[in-house]
This record gives sequence, structure tokens and C-alpha cells, in this order.
Amino acid sequence: MKVALHPFTLTLAHSFGISRERHDQQETLIVSLSHQGETGYGEATANTYYEVRISDMITEIEGARALIENASPGDPQAFYTLLREAQLSSFACCALDMAAWDLYGKLEGKPLHEIWGTSMGKYPVTNYTIGLDTTEVMVAKMQEIPWPVYKIKLGTDRDVAIVTELRKHTDAIFRVDANCAWTARETIENALALAELGVEFIEQPLPAGDWEGMERVAHHCVLPVMADESCLTAADVSACALQMRRADPGASNDPRCPGTGTESYGGVYDRIHGGHLCHRTTPARTRLRGHGWCYAVEIGHRHGGTP
Repeated sequence: MKVALHPFTLTLAHSFGISRERHDQQETLIVSLSHQGETGYGEATANTYYEVRISDMITEIEGARALIENASPGDPQAFYTLLREAQLSSFACCALDMAAWDLYGKLEGKPLHEIWGTSMGKYPVTNYTIGLDTTEVMVAKMQEIPWPVYKIKLGTDRDVAIVTELRKHTDAIFRVDANCAWTARETIENALALAELGVEFIEQPLPAGDWEGMERVAHHCVLPVMADESCLTAADVSACALQMRRADPGASNDPRCPGTGTESYGGVYDRIHGGHLCHRTTPARTRLRGHGWCYAVEIGHRHGGTP
């Protein structure tokens, strides 16, 4: 295989805000793997929260170039194991893993959902994400792109008011993401109002390491909760599953089974491959200025019943 690296700076159509940061551009690295006239593509983005820089990913992939290019394109699973044994970061592994599977599907002449034994008919509708902003701007963003499912970024002292106003303008499904900005008490209290406003679930309300708070939420929150920052690796998914079992002894501790929820930024995603092991996948969609659409994939399992 031949590897090529293509860094880009993408300009967003709107300033994108979450509870801890705001940006107008997104740095990304496109990785391509080529063999016998076919090319597979993968991607990983820079991320300030995880201290991931494009330059660092380029350096580590270049350092493993010989290992990568001598690998067989015929076994993406073995290729992934090789990358992890070489101690490449999860973000670099994510991009290479996606590229390897894309290339494998093209060489086999089959779509990956067929190779994985899934069906396109089983895939969920994509989220359209509304970044945190003034309420007026958030309403305008939503009205610009009518969509059946919105993920709404929160993390302020006016979160319920934001969702209340947005609900006046659509009957779409709402999912909310506080990006670690709430306490356990805020989560439990906010969930009562958000449930009445048609919110389906809450994503990562608490700081990543607040396991005590997460246990309180699991016992008392009226809405399901999805993990994001708490899950960077498959081991983290198992840790979340263990917390769920502590809160609900009937919940599964198998990260492939209902009972845990995860979203990935180059960690868990590179091992679950597009949702073929998942009970629930919820892709997120962000608009780019002059470049169409940018996708990220959330991978999760919703526990059957109120946590």
C-alpha cells in the first residue's frame, strides 16, 4: 500500500460553539491508502480538548510509513492491530483504519455494509448539529436547514430556555449535548424540563471523570445519557458499562450490548466500524462554507428503560 497525507483547513458556514470553546475553522487530515489502482480514504480532525494537532498526526504516521506501506490491504483487522502495537495515537489510527476499510471494500468490489453483514435500511437519520450561540442565532441556524433530528449544543445558565425557544419552531427530535458543563444536580433537574420538550437523550452532561455524579444521574435522570468525553478507547466503554451495572444490576457489561452509550473522536469509532456492532448510531452533521458537509459519527447503545 501507498500512504498519502492531505491536511486541510475547512471554513465553517457558521461559527461553531460548545460549552468550552468556539471556532470558525476546522483543521483536518485526510489519509489515503492506495493499492492496485484503488484508493481508500480516512479522516481525523485536530482537537484542542484532547490536545491533538495535525502536525503531530503527520509526524507519527510518517514515522510508521514503512510499517504501513508493507502491510497487507487484505485484512483491515490485522492492519489495525499492527497500528495499535506500533502505539500510534487513536486519532491517527482512526484515519488509517477508515482508509484501510474503504480500500478493502473497493478492492473487494463490495460496499462495507455488505461486507459487515448490515443493511443500509438499518442506518439512522443523521443529526444536524446546532452550535451554541445566542438563542436568535440558534433558531436561525435551525430554520436554515429543516431536518428531522437536531443535536443542540448546550452548557449555559439558560439551557432550558434555549430548548424551549427552539421547540416553538419545529417538532423535530431533539438531542442535547452539554459537553461536560453540568453537575449531576443540574443534569437531573434539566432532564425533567427537557423531557417535556421532546428531548430524546442527553450527551455527556458531566465532566469525564465524575463517576460518582454519573452514578447519581443513572439512578435519578429521567432521560437516557450518552457518553462522549468519558469514552476514548474500548476500555473506557467497558468502564462506562461497569458504572451502568453498579447503577442497574440488570444492565449488560458487554460494550456491544444495550447499556452503554459512546460518542467517538477517533477513539472508540476506529474499533466499531460504522455501527455494525451497535444498537444505536447517531451520525452528526456540520455544514462547511463552500465545501458541502462534514460528518462525524456517534456510536452508542441506549439502555432499555429509564436509567
